[in-house]
Amino acid sequence: AGTNDCPFCAEDYYLAVPFSKVTDLFKQPAKYCIECPSEGVCVKNTTIATIGIPVDYWRANPLTATLIKCDNEVCKGLNATDELNDHNLSYIAMDTLYCVDGHTGPLCEVCIDRENTNKYFSPVEGKCIKCPVLNWRPIVIILSIVIGILLFRMAASHYDPLYALAIQGVVLVYNIGPQAKFKLLISFYQVVSTLDSVYGVQFDPYFKTWFSFLEFFSFEYFTTILPSTCIGSMITRLVFTVTWPCATILIGCIFIFINGLLTRGEIDNSTLKTKLCGRALKFTIIFIYIVIPGISRRIFDGYVCQPFVTNDRDEETNAYLVSDPSLQCDDPNSDYASVRNLFWILFIIWPILISLLLLGLLWKIKHLIRAKRNTPLTEACSFLWRDYNEECMYWEIIDLYRKLFLTTFILFIDPLDGSTRILRIVIASCVSLVYTGILLRVRPYKQASNINIAFVSNILLTLCFILGIILHFCEDNTKAVCQEFVGQSFNSFKASLIVVILTASMMVVTVIFLAIFVKNVITTPSVRVIRTGSKPNLELPGHCKFHAFFSHVWSTGKDKTHVAVRKMQLFFPGVRIWLDTDELTNVGNLEQSVDSSAVFLIFYTEGYFRSKNCQREVYAAVDAEKPIYIIYESDIHCLEGMKEDMKEQCIKYCNEGDNILERVFANDPIPWLGSSGSSFAIESIKLVSLAILRHLPIYLRSPSQLDKGVHIGGEYSPLKFPSPVDVLVCEDNVGARRIAEELKTYLPQTDKSINICDAKLVLDEASEDASVLLTGNTNYLLLYLDEDIFLDYNDEVSELVRMAISMGVKVLNVHELDSTRGACRFDQFTKQTPEDLIDVLYKDIAVPLYPSQEYRQVSFRSLLNHMGANETGNRPLIQNYVASASLLVKNRLANRGKIELVSLVQI
Repeated sequence: AGTNDCPFCAEDYYLAVPFSKVTDLFKQPAKYCIECPSEGVCVKNTTIATIGIPVDYWRANPLTATLIKCDNEVCKGLNATDELNDHNLSYIAMDTLYCVDGHTGPLCEVCIDRENTNKYFSPVEGKCIKCPVLNWRPIVIILSIVIGILLFRMAASHYDPLYALAIQGVVLVYNIGPQAKFKLLISFYQVVSTLDSVYGVQFDPYFKTWFSFLEFFSFEYFTTILPSTCIGSMITRLVFTVTWPCATILIGCIFIFINGLLTRGEIDNSTLKTKLCGRALKFTIIFIYIVIPGISRRIFDGYVCQPFVTNDRDEETNAYLVSDPSLQCDDPNSDYASVRNLFWILFIIWPILISLLLLGLLWKIKHLIRAKRNTPLTEACSFLWRDYNEECMYWEIIDLYRKLFLTTFILFIDPLDGSTRILRIVIASCVSLVYTGILLRVRPYKQASNINIAFVSNILLTLCFILGIILHFCEDNTKAVCQEFVGQSFNSFKASLIVVILTASMMVVTVIFLAIFVKNVITTPSVRVIRTGSKPNLELPGHCKFHAFFSHVWSTGKDKTHVAVRKMQLFFPGVRIWLDTDELTNVGNLEQSVDSSAVFLIFYTEGYFRSKNCQREVYAAVDAEKPIYIIYESDIHCLEGMKEDMKEQCIKYCNEGDNILERVFANDPIPWLGSSGSSFAIESIKLVSLAILRHLPIYLRSPSQLDKGVHIGGEYSPLKFPSPVDVLVCEDNVGARRIAEELKTYLPQTDKSINICDAKLVLDEASEDASVLLTGNTNYLLLYLDEDIFLDYNDEVSELVRMAISMGVKVLNVHELDSTRGACRFDQFTKQTPEDLIDVLYKDIAVPLYPSQEYRQVSFRSLLNHMGANETGNRPLIQNYVASASLLVKNRLANRGKIELVSLVQI
């Protein structure tokens, strides 16, 4: 056997069992002469040991015909004409047979360092190269960023314009709300980047650069400083894997404390300690969230082994550690046992205990979140809960376990051959689909756009997994299984290209969402003084640090107050507002905080004056003789009753000083209509802005500058009707004609588009001749809703309403809210309205007429718009800006304090 004198097997066949008896060969030739593997070369008289192996292929032992393609430059193969003596195969080393000099082991990826030059196998170079010196470039970049932040913080604390610029930048980022979007983006790429290492998906080499780029999201930056295989043994590498994040956290916390000490200002030691500990905890949570998938994946380097067939006849295999092929996993005498024990210890500490620790933090503060109480601990942990609805506060942990399962835990499934089979990727596809369904059912995010991005992310991820299954079939484009089950026109290049498009799409979608939000925020007009046409002068009184102190009770007013403050910051850039979630570190310093503010603003909600802390703030404001304004958001049907209720509550609970009631209500309360439509929100912002400006130094010295008030650029433009309209009023609907006359004053004096007509005359005439309504102007019946509606003695109002509806005349309901003009609750209208008119008449929301002139003019403009009037002139569409801002603020900023970027700026 194995000689040219006695050929046993023909060309393209090999002898499977060397030293076989000739009689056995002739009795069962099909058993002994096996067809040559497609990748191999079998000349006449070839045995299993002498199969020709092409370059870039390798096998684990001469006693196996399983040939494996190498992704490197050091698998030299075996020439089929080489003569080998089967008797001496056991004495021939694998590196001599299949690897170039200096390489050995599985796939020739173990380095033989004869010159003791500390070599390692480089997947990029495809061969063993000398370990590089430490790459200082990433370290220098990181240190430069840290030093730059520190210098900026120090400069901003001493240079007010720079500080104001920083505050505006923070508010801009806050209103954009990128935190949840970046978390979704990072999570998506952290999973996609494991398609190769965890799921064994082999992408087309043409796209190697793109998938190498995705490795950036694993945040294993130390491998760019020094290759992990150059650190030392496998045990040393595992220890280093879990210690460098701890060292980074320690360095980050030291930097936070140094920065805090350098910029402490007049903060006492106790408050400073609380604030710095909170920042350090927040930094730790964010850092762990980012690196835990990558660290967990690296820990599995001590677990994942790859088997190689070594003997076809006896079906023997040897398994080697993928990350260190010099360690044989199934050899009891190797060092792998120690590596496996260390793996289990680190696995319990990192992916298990660390994630449980994050869960424990949320569990500890769950009652504070539900009670809407802000403490240093809830603020420090806000990265974990603030993007989600209150009932879904644990969703971040659920998503973290989903991510850990897809990137690491799934390696427990078929640990030896899982990367070469499709079971893992099928399970991952099912998990992604189920998670997507749960996501759409639960809708955990506060902001709708985040739900949309999360949905897109999981759909794209599922598609990537499905394409990964196809790539498993089509790793080699000549495979018959690929053509049979996938299609002849589909191959690995096309599948890889689609995966590239899908993964790039996730980034494009995120960038588009952010770009839209940035545009909405940047182009938002700001408050300006009408008399000067310029932005307000925001000079603070000498001892003050804030323009306004926003006081509110957490249990009922937290969400509304935060929405109001963020809208103020959005449209009033540069204003410094004290808000507990932004500034409070020690509840014992409330009085000092009130004293450091120019104006004291109360955002009144139920239970405000019962709150002990709110009482402290009110007393402090009164003692410091601060101007006090009450801002309240109430039922639009009982504005006056709300004021009386506030006074009763103040008298009942705030009775420990002189003239408390007189001081608190010295200025007229400001109704806040920030959630009642874009135009009303603009007026609310203007009223509060004006209240603040009146007490700033420049306007105290020159109050006439505010005589004409403030405006927000582009808020109004003239209204014009495309064609004349007839407003029909019923004389028995007392007040309707007055409203119609007042309505005309909001049109240019030369505009005669509105004709006020007697409804009875017009409708009676139309009942006899329908062409009256068809050929004339557009008609609207104005129905004035006050306490006397439908109480006229002859029921003429209800009859005219029926006639108008039957003739197709649109009825415009106007709801009076001024108590001096007959305002009443809306439910009273339904009691007084004939039953046959209720459903038809009140299907559209009535235009509210507020007592305040500022809001009343908005109501009349709204009424004109309902009648078909259009704005003229070229100007920014502020209503669109406000609507977009309202969506941003309401869905993203309600129930929020500072965004995490604020913490990064602070450190």
